[in-house]
Amino acid sequence: MNEEIRYASPESQYEDRGVVPADTEEIFWTRMSDDYDSRLKCGNLLARQYRYREAVEVYRKAERIRQDDPALYLRMGGALLTLFRFDEAAECYERARELGMEARKLAFYFGFLDYLSGNWRTAAERFRDVLPTDEENTVSAVYWHTLSSVRAGTAPDLLVEVKPDLQVGHHTAYLRALDLFRGTVSAKKLRREAEEERNDLNAVILFYGLSVFWESRGDEKQAAELRRETLARESVWPCVASLAARRDEQAGKERQRK
Repeated sequence: MNEEIRYASPESQYEDRGVVPADTEEIFWTRMSDDYDSRLKCGNLLARQYRYREAVEVYRKAERIRQDDPALYLRMGGALLTLFRFDEAAECYERARELGMEARKLAFYFGFLDYLSGNWRTAAERFRDVLPTDEENTVSAVYWHTLSSVRAGTAPDLLVEVKPDLQVGHHTAYLRALDLFRGTVSAKKLRREAEEERNDLNAVILFYGLSVFWESRGDEKQAAELRRETLARESVWPCVASLAARRDEQAGKERQRK
């Protein structure tokens, strides 16, 4: 392992190949302790390096000590979701709910679970349940509700929540992608903006939104090109838009094999 590597590659998490960073000093020392807080922290640190497979193993060790912390199940559920281990992720989110985690907070996580599982209609309802919330989370929820609705063949009726004066903070890419579905920016212009975007997370959100837009119009060729553009921004491969593009690519390959 190369100590200069900061993040694990997607291949290392899905295919048993590719690069994985070495333990940081902090990870090394937390591994030396066997108390709950140290194990939870170690799992979180591994997840920050995109080492989700190892993070799940450490979270499971923490679970053997305590089963009453909803934060543990939220973290472990996120790691499992990233690995596409959907049944286990669902169990973790259900456990967090049983332990009293607010339903509105969990709606996002269940929404992502349903979206990545291809349950578009259910996902749309989950994202609807996020509202009302602050404006940054509103625009994110509307983005995912819109994509879910488009793919489910239902009306993306939360677009009315997008107001010109929304204070979305760092979530500007979500807002810009929604302009495409609102008809206030052309697909050609938005793609050019995505290609010129230096922030990988913003670019991924734009590219993936464009891919769903073209898919909904029956242009699978453009949709596939945009999914590849999404996945090319590998520095943010665990973000939900990138995970969604990866799942869509997998589904496409499965259809071709049939």
